[in-house]
Amino acid sequence: MIGNPTNGLPIFESCYPFQAGIIHKRTNMIVLKEMIMNKQSILFFLLIYWVEVSAKSSSQKIVNIAQPSWGTTVTASSIYSSQQSAYNLTDNLLKKGNSWLSRDNAPYPQILTFRFEESISLTQTNLYQSTWDWSMYVAQNAAPETNGHCSAFNLPGAQGRDFSFRNGFDPRVDGYLYGWNFQEQWDRAFEIDPELVFVTGWNEFIAGQWLPEHSWTGDPFSFVDQFDWKRSRDIEPNLGWGDKGDVYYLQLVDNVRKFKGMAPPEPVSASKSIKIGKSNQWNNVTPVYNHYKGNTFHRDHVGRNNTYYINTTGRNDIVKAKVARDQQSIYFYVESTEKLTSRNDPNWMLLFIDIDRDKSTGWNGYDFILNRQSPTSKKVIVEKNIGNRWEWQEVKRVPYAVKNNQLEIKLDRETVGMIGTKLDFEFKWNDNMQENGNIMDFYVNGDTAPGGRFNFVYTE
Repeated sequence: MIGNPTNGLPIFESCYPFQAGIIHKRTNMIVLKEMIMNKQSILFFLLIYWVEVSAKSSSQKIVNIAQPSWGTTVTASSIYSSQQSAYNLTDNLLKKGNSWLSRDNAPYPQILTFRFEESISLTQTNLYQSTWDWSMYVAQNAAPETNGHCSAFNLPGAQGRDFSFRNGFDPRVDGYLYGWNFQEQWDRAFEIDPELVFVTGWNEFIAGQWLPEHSWTGDPFSFVDQFDWKRSRDIEPNLGWGDKGDVYYLQLVDNVRKFKGMAPPEPVSASKSIKIGKSNQWNNVTPVYNHYKGNTFHRDHVGRNNTYYINTTGRNDIVKAKVARDQQSIYFYVESTEKLTSRNDPNWMLLFIDIDRDKSTGWNGYDFILNRQSPTSKKVIVEKNIGNRWEWQEVKRVPYAVKNNQLEIKLDRETVGMIGTKLDFEFKWNDNMQENGNIMDFYVNGDTAPGGRFNFVYTE
């Protein structure tokens, strides 16, 4: 948590994250935007934390300021390289609280407003154009022994994932899975509506043992970034939580989308009958479902201690999908970066369909699967889910066509119960999953489009 819930002021103690990301409201790039730091400013950070800007100088400008006192606002000009426009400026009294961020893509010379947070006496200030650096304040690590300040996670009473100021501690045994602490930080961000959010936790994959000589308070040592499942700053998917291993990742995505907004979906094109296997049939069919490429490379690398990681399941690199329809059929198109492998390969180009968009029906919502069994030379096998578990029953065989790196399937509406009904369904493609029935396999093996637990949505 980034601040006291009663007055919104930050909790002042420093911890240091392993990785961080800046989420900007109006751009997909990680950039810095205008931010005036003062005693009332609050940003958020993970877990969303309070951020203080510090600097490493790379160039400097001189600005004349006549003896500013605490709270004085001073306007001055600064000319510096546009290539460095996203960097911050700081004066040589940084430790006394004077630092400012420049506005990204601002015109030059740029007019900067400086607010001095304490009384100082000087006739000029050296302004440094500098890199982004920070420290952060974490209530998630807070403990009674440290008066609510950042502490080691292994101190008695240390707060963790399952704590919020609103609700106290989640009483459930697995309360750490429900993200109360993380969500309260995001809710505070939405309340303040800052220009950017700074997420400083992702994969604290080492426990980070610190001794008292490092100024940490644990006895005989301290674990700062993670100690156990409850007291950790990880967001990345966790193998140890089974099919709940991605809950913090999904919570992060949900809140980032809420913070930034999303582009409207591409409109669905008019009804069109596709002659599968014929050229140019898919021209002007929208939407186009794009998927990032290059994620099928094989893994072969040493890990920690005696661990060695090998994963050679990457096979067909899925990059694009489309859907078309007419009154009798639904047509599916998928494309890979290179020629598709043999149809006889195990778990070759699986198509999952959540036809009713109801996660309480089917396996994780998927009511139908195609290609779980290898196709014949002319037909793919359509199976319907049984009992909302990884169990399937063949219901139909339907035509398909493969040409180089493209696969097309013609699925009749009757098979999926959509005759005379407007389409509103979710789907995903997967190639070469290894652990049948484990949805977390979508994060690890082969290729999945879209990634992980996400689905493409097709709505008339």
